[in-house]
Amino acid sequence: MPTSDLGFKMVLASPAHVRVTVAFIRDFFGIEVTPDQIRITDPYSIRAVQITLADGSDQAVAALRKTLRDLTFEVDLHHLIVEMQVRTDSRFVERAVDYVAETFANEFRAARFTGRSIRPVWSLNVMGGILFPDDGEPLRSFTFRDDTTFAPLLPQLLRLAFFELGKRPTDPTLEAWWHFFTTGQARPRDPEYLHEAAGIMERANYNPEEAQMATLLEREQWQLQDQLEDAHAQGHFQGRAEERAAAERQRQTTLASNIRVARAKGLGPQDIADILNLSVAEVKAVD
Repeated sequence: MPTSDLGFKMVLASPAHVRVTVAFIRDFFGIEVTPDQIRITDPYSIRAVQITLADGSDQAVAALRKTLRDLTFEVDLHHLIVEMQVRTDSRFVERAVDYVAETFANEFRAARFTGRSIRPVWSLNVMGGILFPDDGEPLRSFTFRDDTTFAPLLPQLLRLAFFELGKRPTDPTLEAWWHFFTTGQARPRDPEYLHEAAGIMERANYNPEEAQMATLLEREQWQLQDQLEDAHAQGHFQGRAEERAAAERQRQTTLASNIRVARAKGLGPQDIADILNLSVAEVKAVD
């Protein structure tokens, strides 16, 4: 199914089927792009599936699942994040906010170094079930707004959206996508790009390696989420500490990279420290 980690990445991150990606970006983000304007950060590769199957360990399967869930596009002047989450946990919204905020922070730092404009960071979470228990449309988008006047703050720079598969859209285009995500099929009246997407899923069903990997990934994902929910219920959940530690490691890696780029551009330690709000000693500590 296209709602699995493997299926989602096969449909939206396959260089051979970039027409589907173009349509998805247009229909959900409202951005008109051409294939040459899209850079898939980590495109789908059958070779990665083959290597994981050859390894066969739980660690290899978990590592592949992480790469499959990291679906990001650099589209012209935008940075787009897309995630499929069929089964949500109690911290799903917090994690979605954390991810888009971290990506925006990294984008802001990179823009300060290069002197270019900040690229908007938009995130879309396609999710099973219902997140908002009301009669509203399933595609919901959130930006920063004034609590009194509702005037937007940074309206184009930071956006977080959710598409609930538990609700059927009234918009014909989104309804066609909803039908594809929930069935893996395209109806005669649906756009041609969804027929192409359905063809990807149909071929995957007959590929023994991809079918086997889809089963392993699904089992691993449900086991992991069951463990997380059990840990929440027992009050022993340590995931947030691990997430913070991982985020800090990523921040340090990005920071070190930015410092090296600044040095290559001829900036001195004091200038770099001022830009990044660091001490000169911290800048010099990066080799």
